[in-house]
Amino acid sequence: MDKKKIGLLIIVLFLIIGLGSFVFANPDNQENFEEGDIEERDGQGSDRDGSSSSDDDSSDEDETDSSNLLTDGSDNQLGNAVDNDNSRGNNLSGNGNDSTLSGGTGQTSGTEEIPTITDNTYADALKAVEQAESSLVQGDVDYAASLVDKVTNQSQKDELNKRLDAVRDIIDVTSLIERLEEMVANSTNRDGIVESIDYRDDEKIEELVTNLNNGTAKDNLASRLETVNKILNDSEGPVISGIRNDSFTRNDSVSLTISDDNEVTTTVMFNGNPVDYTDSFTEEGTYVVTAVDAAFNEKTLTFTIDRTKPVVGGVEDGKYYNTDVAVTIDDANPGTVHLHKNGELVKPYNAGDPITEEGTYTVVVTDKADNKSKEITFVIDKHVEEPKWVYILNLSDENNRKTIRNGQTLRVEVNFDEELTELPVLTIGNSQSTTFRECSETDYAKYICVADLTIDNTIANLEDGEIPFTITNIYDKAGNTITLDNANVTETKEYGQVTYDGSAPVVKSLGVTDINEYKDEVGKLYAKYGDTVRVLIYFDEKLGTEPTVKLGGKEFTATYRKASSTKDEAYYADIKLTEDMDLSDGILSFGVYGYADEIGNVGVNLTEKDVNMSAYPSVTIDNTLPVLNFNNGFITSGYTVEATDDNFAYMTVQYYDGRETETIESNTFTLDKEGDNTRYNIKAYDKAGNVSEYRDIYLDNAKPVVSGTAINGGEKVSVENNGTYQEVTLNISDGSLKKVSLVKEDG
Repeated sequence: MDKKKIGLLIIVLFLIIGLGSFVFANPDNQENFEEGDIEERDGQGSDRDGSSSSDDDSSDEDETDSSNLLTDGSDNQLGNAVDNDNSRGNNLSGNGNDSTLSGGTGQTSGTEEIPTITDNTYADALKAVEQAESSLVQGDVDYAASLVDKVTNQSQKDELNKRLDAVRDIIDVTSLIERLEEMVANSTNRDGIVESIDYRDDEKIEELVTNLNNGTAKDNLASRLETVNKILNDSEGPVISGIRNDSFTRNDSVSLTISDDNEVTTTVMFNGNPVDYTDSFTEEGTYVVTAVDAAFNEKTLTFTIDRTKPVVGGVEDGKYYNTDVAVTIDDANPGTVHLHKNGELVKPYNAGDPITEEGTYTVVVTDKADNKSKEITFVIDKHVEEPKWVYILNLSDENNRKTIRNGQTLRVEVNFDEELTELPVLTIGNSQSTTFRECSETDYAKYICVADLTIDNTIANLEDGEIPFTITNIYDKAGNTITLDNANVTETKEYGQVTYDGSAPVVKSLGVTDINEYKDEVGKLYAKYGDTVRVLIYFDEKLGTEPTVKLGGKEFTATYRKASSTKDEAYYADIKLTEDMDLSDGILSFGVYGYADEIGNVGVNLTEKDVNMSAYPSVTIDNTLPVLNFNNGFITSGYTVEATDDNFAYMTVQYYDGRETETIESNTFTLDKEGDNTRYNIKAYDKAGNVSEYRDIYLDNAKPVVSGTAINGGEKVSVENNGTYQEVTLNISDGSLKKVSLVKEDG
């Protein structure tokens, strides 16, 4: 080796030794030189023999040397030492040519010569460590460890041991991951995967990888572990999309998509036989697709392609049956039988079940793939159905459908659910009959049969009451027959049984009263102009035509009143008496006629002579006023007042001296014997309520009293008879003073 190279090597070794001494002598700056310290193993320092080391980790730096797998700041001790010297403010003193160390402080005298260095222990150990870091072979690690043990500088030795510990960690973790990869690769079922998961977790492989120093080796191991974990952490089976499991389809083809985070193995069974998996399946049949991923998670999808329509058996389209039937299905994948009876779905119905009820049926079979059969319609008819309704009514009177009389027309209307082959026959009473008109379909009913029959009671011989009838000659297409009668009549608010009525309404009670005085047992029997009288008529039935009451030459209608005190039907006519009626005093005359029952039977005429109500026997007309035997004026002595009237009731005497008004039932009244202008107002009333003309009478048998005061000689004195005074003031007292006369003596 030439001198130039030897000199350069000496300078480099000097820098290395100086740098190591500087780090050892300056623990505060360790972080500048121990950026790649390996974490403690098993709770101890980096030395395998238990020696301690710093716990601090340095920041990561990018590694550019592809031959070194560690990036802990010591990968290239020589290069880093030089770089750190330049970047940290020239921690080593000297001009680069110094050959001696100054106490390990990194300072040189600048004048001393560089000694000749012949100890290569550290360089050999460093090279061996770098080889171990590159090869990651245990033998290289062991060899490097033997050389490191010979290094005398403790700081250098510790640093190299840390790097070897990092290599040992990588080798250990690599061994664990290789074992884990082998277990996964050799697994043949899910149990093997579970066993691999247990191994990974028990050995804490994920934690060990995380704790490795950052570097290419750690990245490689983390990548390998991630690849294995992708399988181990996969607990979900593959996703098979394109059709629902256990479904049926009538599509031309089914395309599937299988997705999973790991590799998937797929098998297909078609109708029990293995076939190749394809992107699209078109042949009719049942497919079972099984997908298994690398973690042995399994997903199975079963589906059936079916484009064949079901065939309905057991019944024929358009046929009538008079026995039980059963619907059968010819289909590889039978589904649902949609059976409707008279438009309503029959639930549930299973193929093969007997159908026993009568009705019109339609059946459509839908298989599991939604293929539909041809619609089949059939009828089960074992007997004639009861009609939906039987209406019987009086056609002649739209206001009275439930009662009928002789000569009116009776209508019978029947609604059948099925078509008849014959026209029915209606018979009423003993023998009167007619054939129904042609039965026809309508918008509101299927088959309506109508018969109209005008009653001739000379033939029918009907009695008052419910009309008996029968409907015969009813046959359906199957020859079934039925007879209808009154028991089949449909009752509604408007329709129901029809009653024959050949009798006129019967008057139960007749009365008349003055309703102005109807609460007065006497007054209700008398009336006058201006009063209202009521004619009361009670019948055994409600009328169809209300009675007419004629009174005073005028006609009035007696209207229906709901009576609360009797079960009979009440009709009242309230009539106000007016002067134009020209009524004579005496018993009130009236007539009642023109009434009829609801069916039109007319009742007999009535007059006041037919009144039979004791409470309202008659009304007497009295339009004459009572007469008093005095005129308005004065009397000077006692007097007897007398009232004259054929129907006198009472008198009233009103006093104007503070006494209360007095009612006198007698037609005479005697005035007081004495009084000074005592005023009386006397009225006489008759039973019809007529009142006498207004009369006031005054009783006065007391003389006027004259008094006065005068001025005489300047004094006030009382006036005396025949007295003479200068000035006089007179006072005259009398209850009925009429006139005062003042006469001078000279006339």
